[in-house]
Amino acid sequence: MTDVTVIDTVYDGTAHYEQLTQLDGSLFKMIFDFNSRDNHWYLSLYTDDDTPIAGALNMKLVQNWAPMRLCRDANKPKGYFLVASEHHDEPGIADLGDGTYLYYIPEGAGD
Repeated sequence: MTDVTVIDTVYDGTAHYEQLTQLDGSLFKMIFDFNSRDNHWYLSLYTDDDTPIAGALNMKLVQNWAPMRLCRDANKPKGYFLVASEHHDEPGIADLGDGTYLYYIPEGAGD
């Protein structure tokens, strides 16, 4: 069985940041943006050479939702993401990574 990964995120109140994250043996560029008008995080996913992944741009990170589940781009990671919270709230600017987490669930996890 393959392990679920918690994606390291910045939870110090920074409203925009980028990071490279390894998923399924490949690097992906993740851009996190917090929208203060609707109080939600948005995630955009790119390959490590800055190619945007169609269907994985400006994905709203909402609790108990797999934002990339229906993405069909061949460059996407094989698994999917899930946002889950210990306290059942949507992640605010300082919550994603501190009480609310972005998980990566590899293809075949739990098989």
